[in-house]
Amino acid sequence: MKSKVKLGLIIVSALIFSASFGFVVGRIIKDREAEKAFLNLSEELTETQPESSLDETEVTESCFSEETSEIFSSETEEVFLIPVIQKPYRTTNKTQPEPVEESEPAASEETTTNSPSSGGTEPESTVPTEILKASQPTRETLATPTAASSSYYKGIRNCVGWLRIDGTAINYPVMQSKDDPEFYLHHAISGEYSYPGVPFLDARCDIGVSNQLIIYGHNMRNGTMFHDLRYYSSYSYWQSHRYICLDTVCGPSKYEVMAVIQYDVDHDSFRFNAFTEMDADTFVWFVQQVHVRHVYETNVTASFGDELLTLSTCDWTYTNGRLLVIARRIPS
Repeated sequence: MKSKVKLGLIIVSALIFSASFGFVVGRIIKDREAEKAFLNLSEELTETQPESSLDETEVTESCFSEETSEIFSSETEEVFLIPVIQKPYRTTNKTQPEPVEESEPAASEETTTNSPSSGGTEPESTVPTEILKASQPTRETLATPTAASSSYYKGIRNCVGWLRIDGTAINYPVMQSKDDPEFYLHHAISGEYSYPGVPFLDARCDIGVSNQLIIYGHNMRNGTMFHDLRYYSSYSYWQSHRYICLDTVCGPSKYEVMAVIQYDVDHDSFRFNAFTEMDADTFVWFVQQVHVRHVYETNVTASFGDELLTLSTCDWTYTNGRLLVIARRIPS
């Protein structure tokens, strides 16, 4: 009995071993067949695929060229703006880039009083009480209106004169727009848009009538417009550039610079451009206010009956600063 049991176990073990061995051999054969098929497929793909004519570097450069050629293919032409010397601006077919200004001229902040739309003048609180009560003089008490009020100087519409300071780049027409006081802040004499604009006369001023003429101009980084006024902060510069010429329909006028002021728009209550037609008391007080603020002493002053000329441009001494060059007209 025992011998039969042992024989049965041997037979069962042999069957299990045979089955396991057959399974393992079958898996090996299948794996080899799969590997052989994969290799054959790889060889076929390699033979049929065309070789690329571009290497990795060439492909990268080609993509770069397609996407950015429009940006880097052309160089920007550098254009230098030349200030006007004898004649007004002339047209050109080339489109010039807009020059960058350092800051805007003093027109928007400083026209809060005595503006055409305000209905009258209300001097700041720094004006003495007796001057506050004094009214602005009428045109008849200052001068009889003449052809100076014409807006066609040299046949140019809205041009009231020509400003020149020898030894500087300042040699420009002076424009004025009564209806739109800041029109020439960013417009050329032709009326077309121009970022640098043109020096322009305060809309409250009248040639031959006002005893203070105020002209605004941009302080351009390229040296045009009123850029050269910045050098007046130096006493030696004033010594060699102390005269200003302004030609109008009334004829040529020469002014002598009597004061240079570094003006703080935000914190100085003295509104220099609120006074364009002053009576005797107001004029004396105004001149005093100018002299207490000057950068240096010039020993030049003015008295009632004189005509003042104020040139205003932006200045970085203060956050919202202006440089004022104030001159008195030399009697002819």
